[in-house]
Amino acid sequence: MKTKLKILHLEDIPADAELVERELKKANIQFEKLVVANKTDFEKALKEFVPDIIIADHTLPSFDSTEAIKIIKQRAIKIPFILVSATVSDEYAVEIMKAGADDYILKDRLHRLPQAVLNALETYRLKREKEVIIDKLIKSQLHLKEAQTVAKLGSWETDLQTFNVRWSEETHQIFETDPNIFQITHEAFYDFIHPEDRDKVKTTFENSFNSQTLNSIEHRIITTNGTLKHVIEHWKIFHDDKGNPVRAVGTSQDITERKLTEIDLLESREEMQTLFNASLDAIIIIDEEGKITKWDTKAELLFGWKEEEVIGTLLSDNIIPPGLREAHKQGMKHFLKTGDGPFLNKTIEVKALKKDKTEINISLCICPTRAKNKYQFIGFVRDISERKVAEEALRKSESNLKAIFESTSEGFTLFDTNGIIKTFNTKAAQNIFLNAGLEIKIGSNIYDFVHPSRKKNFKGLLSKVLAGETVQYDHSFERKNGDTKWFIFTINPAYNKAGEIEGVCITSADITERKEAEQKLYESETFNKGVLSSLSSHISVIDESGTLIAVNKAWNNFAKANGITTLERVSKGSNYFDVCKRAIENGDSDAAQALAGILSVFKEEKKYFEMEYPCHSPEQQRWFILSALNLGSDTHKVVISHQNITERKIAENNLSNTSNELQKTLSDLNKILDSSLDVICTINANGEFVNVSAASQQV
Repeated sequence: MKTKLKILHLEDIPADAELVERELKKANIQFEKLVVANKTDFEKALKEFVPDIIIADHTLPSFDSTEAIKIIKQRAIKIPFILVSATVSDEYAVEIMKAGADDYILKDRLHRLPQAVLNALETYRLKREKEVIIDKLIKSQLHLKEAQTVAKLGSWETDLQTFNVRWSEETHQIFETDPNIFQITHEAFYDFIHPEDRDKVKTTFENSFNSQTLNSIEHRIITTNGTLKHVIEHWKIFHDDKGNPVRAVGTSQDITERKLTEIDLLESREEMQTLFNASLDAIIIIDEEGKITKWDTKAELLFGWKEEEVIGTLLSDNIIPPGLREAHKQGMKHFLKTGDGPFLNKTIEVKALKKDKTEINISLCICPTRAKNKYQFIGFVRDISERKVAEEALRKSESNLKAIFESTSEGFTLFDTNGIIKTFNTKAAQNIFLNAGLEIKIGSNIYDFVHPSRKKNFKGLLSKVLAGETVQYDHSFERKNGDTKWFIFTINPAYNKAGEIEGVCITSADITERKEAEQKLYESETFNKGVLSSLSSHISVIDESGTLIAVNKAWNNFAKANGITTLERVSKGSNYFDVCKRAIENGDSDAAQALAGILSVFKEEKKYFEMEYPCHSPEQQRWFILSALNLGSDTHKVVISHQNITERKIAENNLSNTSNELQKTLSDLNKILDSSLDVICTINANGEFVNVSAASQQV
């Protein structure tokens, strides 16, 4: 009889290996331990050392725990595997458990290791005992007995904090309830239990809360239809980091027939076929040689082979892809030799081959049974190709959303109603580090990144958001180097599927460039307005309808100086065309010329229009020059300028009068020259003769 436990320890740090050995010895576990540090020694130890359990570090220089599990599965070695590592994320822990690990222990919590080892060994012992019991129960009429046993195994889960219960469809079938109508509760489950068994089941379940091992109990139930059934329950209690029970996960199996008759389930092939036809899965049965002995109608529909085409042929030649056939054959040989099979009695997802050579995704559960000293294997097969396509589409969609979430120029931070940060993207981390100088982490509190002087105001904003409002504001942060950074923050409530507010989402974006551009634009507009207001010309801008959309100070001052008390008639917002038209109606030809000229610029008939016109007042005479041209490259707006040229016009008139008088004087002088008997001549500055009298010509 074996007295010592053989432990294979995968570890490359001798000090850590010694710590593990010390903890196991403290628990008085009798063991023989072999430490290996690489793949070659690990594979050799599996063959020569033949361990009862494996303890492995997560990552070694050229080998890791994931690869170690793959090797164990490939060799169909059925022993517990416990991960012992310094650090491991929750996500990786879930993945390693899915991959095949039985437990994981952090190196700073090695005191849990001895119990974890004992639990894992006990779990595997119970599994082997269960397989032995199943083999003994099924002695004759193997096909139908196994089909019914598998079809009557359901799963359940109970939240030990809320006592909410979830049943699988198979469990509902056992209890004869409709999953679409019946709402299962913890108390409703007890109502199904036979009155004589109820206290025993309740006490056993409650006493298992602190258990680390697999629990089981057999009891009777009475369905809603009054049917008496025998069931066996297996369950395991899961605990949180503090050791509190949080969840119970188990199975319910209908063992009524086993209890009543043990074997005599059906007596004819027709009854067996009826049961197969009622199954949602395709059912295939093969013998020890891998030859097909049963192929139901659902298998025909799924794979395209008729029953008569495949009966007596090798399963591997029909539905197993070429790349998996050798592994199938070796797995069969290993099971027949050792009684162990890593993929038996559990649902796996694999590729399968149809008659037309196309591959499909299937879920497969293979249950070995034994009768007359020979094994047969019942396979329950379901096409999951559509589900796989949907899963891949969902994965790609989630990947795309994650890429968008991480690559966006805006920062996103989501936290719950207590301020605990649930998720954030890279930009949010950059913004927070830039502004607060702190590194954001999931689980930290949002208030840690708010300046003390703004916490009260920030709390007030959050109260509005948690009441359903959306808040947006700009805020500046002065950096240590003196630079100022501007951000716009949008704070929205985050809702759950029930439409209830369960958190807050903050969107942050760097708007420093926009703010700087706005400041430059403001300064430019202020400067331009100052320049425009300083000009003496009366300047306005009109649109295609003639509406004044801008005027300068000189324009308004001229209106006031000429007795216009209501500036709305001639200032911004009034219509310049209407003013011209009213003047035309009063016989003003200059107004007609001005209107025509301005319209020609709008129509792009002229690039520039200019005209002079009088605008006399009772007190004085005045003249102006009107010019019109497009506002830059905008053909839909025209700049109109009225420049006062009165001084120039008066000067021009005076010059004209002086010129006329001079011409008259010259005319009188010429007459004198022509009639004088004296010699008279005029010369210019260069000494050249300009005029001479008639007498001078005779001389």
